[in-house]
Amino acid sequence: MHCKFICYDGFVADEFYILKNSNPRYEWSGTDSNRNPQAFPNPSKGIIRVYPGYPIKKKLEVYNQWGILQFTDVLLDIKTVDFNFLGTGVFQFVWSDDHDRFSQTVIFD
Repeated sequence: MHCKFICYDGFVADEFYILKNSNPRYEWSGTDSNRNPQAFPNPSKGIIRVYPGYPIKKKLEVYNQWGILQFTDVLLDIKTVDFNFLGTGVFQFVWSDDHDRFSQTVIFD
């Protein structure tokens, strides 16, 4: 059986298969669907959960709508960050490592 848990904002929170073996019990098998980083909830009141994706170690940079760097951090795990100091607006979250660069627009209202 193939299962997906969807966040209320539409992102896939988790995806897995349940495999039935010869015993009447079930085993989980991950599908590696969460490779890309993401920030949620979006839109937000300022408290954001940042997920670095895989590989875990990623640099996070947050830019305002004028492209000015407002925040930077190195993520080693899922982290909850209070971005209330940024105020309201549209921000670009950019995750990067040695090989890839991902971005997401996040709205603080």
